[in-house]
Amino acid sequence: LEAWAGYVGEAAARVSKAVRFRQGTLTVLVQDAMWMQQLTFLKNGILAHYRRDFPRMGVKDIFFKRQTF
Repeated sequence: LEAWAGYVGEAAARVSKAVRFRQGTLTVLVQDAMWMQQLTFLKNGILAHYRRDFPRMGVKDIFFKRQTF
């Protein structure tokens, strides 16, 4: 969860937050619909980073949920 900001950059980290990892899925809260769309486009690259850096975690997917935090 703590690696999230390093993978998405400072601007995206201000409006999104990784909150849970369960059964291979990382759940990320996103404050803004525009950023949710942008992160969805970047999803495959972000997954590649997690899989490379944390291969034993078995990250299969990222679920984006719009919510204020």
